[in-house]
Amino acid sequence: ACSKSMLCYWPADRFIKAAHRYTLDFKCVLTTLTDNESMIIKPDRHLLIEHDLISCIGRAIRFHLRKFFNSVPLPLTTNHKVDSSVRSRVHERLEIMMDEKGNRDTAASDGSLSSIFTVALRQVYEYFGMQNCLLADHTPEMPRRFCNSPASLRGLGEKGSHIILKQHDVDQVILDIEDAHIFLTTARACKFIFELMTCPGVKEEIERIGGWSTVKRFGQTIVEFHLHRACQNDAYFALLCDIDAFTDRISRYHVAMESAVHICENSLEKLWSRFRCASQTKSFLARNPLIVHISDELLADKTFKFPTISTR
Repeated sequence: ACSKSMLCYWPADRFIKAAHRYTLDFKCVLTTLTDNESMIIKPDRHLLIEHDLISCIGRAIRFHLRKFFNSVPLPLTTNHKVDSSVRSRVHERLEIMMDEKGNRDTAASDGSLSSIFTVALRQVYEYFGMQNCLLADHTPEMPRRFCNSPASLRGLGEKGSHIILKQHDVDQVILDIEDAHIFLTTARACKFIFELMTCPGVKEEIERIGGWSTVKRFGQTIVEFHLHRACQNDAYFALLCDIDAFTDRISRYHVAMESAVHICENSLEKLWSRFRCASQTKSFLARNPLIVHISDELLADKTFKFPTISTR
């Protein structure tokens, strides 16, 4: 009957599958309401309403982050005056510069500071995990050794040795490089968030337009109802359930990771030397053609380059 009532062709099977899914969801909800202890949702079984709720929360938080950090998009057709009481002027107070080359970051220049903040937030969540990120007084132990697999430590041996790299050796080395890049990206993410949240005037400007209370309430909803299990795309917003604790935690992460950053960068430089990636000798490259994959991975530097922040 539902299929026949549609204006366009709509297979009846889709209605049957949707009805079946909603029936299961409503049974789970009713069971939860009547007996909290009898309902255990397996990790691979989530309610549609859970997924929809966290997706809605994610959109709402992104809206508030745009209000906090971004400039107002220019109107295309009409002259529209923006109410300064509902939009912060954080973007006017900050100078956004790229760390390495000193070039202005395009996303930040276009008023997308909130996008960079969410990338950094997600990176912190994915690296440390939900539990570590929500433990107020816990700072995870940072790695002190990088590129530590047997293949990475051995390299090509002393000059004059005739070590021939195998594919499994190269795979080990590339995994080491990827792990190091992930660590560096996370360290830069922590530094970016720390600089943004502690930059003079940012806290006051956000409080002027209402503060973090709404965002905190959304984050608390994710934590309270375990919505991070339903949609990993927005799970990292749970870190915003307590902004003061989050800022303090990021500060400690930043300090703890800063000293390890130099160790990590030195380890990558040593890899370049151990595998003689700068060599252009044809006989050497013919004997070890797989070295090009290691040098390409090192040169690619897949770390995300977060900008540095200063006041204007």
